[in-house]
Parts: sequence; C-alpha cells; structure tokens
Amino acid sequence: MKRKLVLLLSSMVMIGSQSAFADNAATAKKLTSLLVAARSVVAGEKKLIDSPKGALDYEKFYDKMDKAYKKVAGDKLTTDDGPTKSMVAAIKEVVEKAYTGGYATAWPEGDYKNKFLPARFAGEVTKAFNAKEKSMFMRLTTRKDFLINEKDNKADDWENKVIEERFVKAGEKNPIQEVAQRDGKAAWRYILPESYSGACMACHGGPAGQKNHKLSGIPGKVNEFGGAISFGIYN
Repeated sequence: MKRKLVLLLSSMVMIGSQSAFADNAATAKKLTSLLVAARSVVAGEKKLIDSPKGALDYEKFYDKMDKAYKKVAGDKLTTDDGPTKSMVAAIKEVVEKAYTGGYATAWPEGDYKNKFLPARFAGEVTKAFNAKEKSMFMRLTTRKDFLINEKDNKADDWENKVIEERFVKAGEKNPIQEVAQRDGKAAWRYILPESYSGACMACHGGPAGQKNHKLSGIPGKVNEFGGAISFGIYN
C-alpha cells in the first residue's frame, strides 16, 4: 500500500512538473514572439531607425506589430494575462519615448551614434519588461565572438553552455528549456536561438561585423547563429 502511494505521489509530481513546464513554455513563446514582432517593425522602418522622434505614429506601429505577431506566432495576439500586458506596456513605453525624442542622445558615440537600432529597441523593451515583472526576466545575449554590448548582453554560464554546445556546435534551431540558476536563484529558463538574416549583415557581416564584434573581429554569416532571446521564471 505504501509503495502504491509513493508511486502515485511521484506520478502526480511528475505530471504537475510537466504541466508547469508546458505553461511556462507557452508564456515564453508568446512573450518572445511579441518582442520579435515589435523589433521587426523597427527593422522595417528606416526613418524610425535614423531619427525616431515623430517618425512613426503610435497606432500605426501597434497595428504593424499585431500583424507581425500573427505572422511570427501563427495566432492573433491576446492580452488577457499579466505577463503579456506587461510586455505590451513595455513596448508602448519604449515606442512612445522614442516618438517624443527620449532617445535622441541615448547612444552618443560610435558609427551608429543615436541610431534607434532594432537591437537597441529590443534591449530597452526587455529592461522595461523586467522592471514590471519581478518574478520573470528577459534579455538579449549571444556568443562571446559576436558581442557588441558586453555589459548588457554577455551570456551567463547556462546561456553560454547552451549557445556553444546546442546552438553553435550541434546546430539546433529550437528553443531550449531547463531549470538552472540565474543570479544565484533557481529558475525555469528558456532560450530562443536566432540566425542572422540578410538584413543583419549591414552591422554584423563583412567588414562591419569585423569592426563591431570587438572581442573577436569575426563577422557573422547569413543563416548562422547570431544571438538569442533568454527568458526565465524564478521558482
């Protein structure tokens, strides 16, 4: 009887863990898809990149984002849960700050001086999201060879291991989810790999990539691993 009870309890714990993982993965997919969709709007608007102040009306941006989300996620965007509401609010906060000139002097040095680059937009959105959702985190990262902003984007031990062993060496294209430490705390973690596209080559390919990837001087190549969106939920 005791053995049956132990087996039953073990099965219940396993089922509960699997269910929690599935729920977490659904949340991660939705939030990362939303970030990718919003970033794609910025990437497609040269005026917004060059000089964001007054470049794109809020409502036009959000309409384009909704359409892009459906393309990325395969479903219509719904905002009936807390994390999604926080991500939408974070995106709106960054878009409206850009529209009103809030980033006019945010990046005062270098070849991309004060450009509202897609990666910068995504970085600002993740910071705003993290400020709203204390039990979760999201960040952009990549392998050491491709780092441009080492301070904000350097991979931690878990991210680096997954990137080098699973994404670069094994060539995996699907997200990885595991339980691992983050800043000394246990967390359910999810990391989505992204490959370089042709549009990325202006900053990351050829001579530009050699210059921008300061730690290695190695340029990126189309369809190869370029970076990742890392997400987690603290236990």
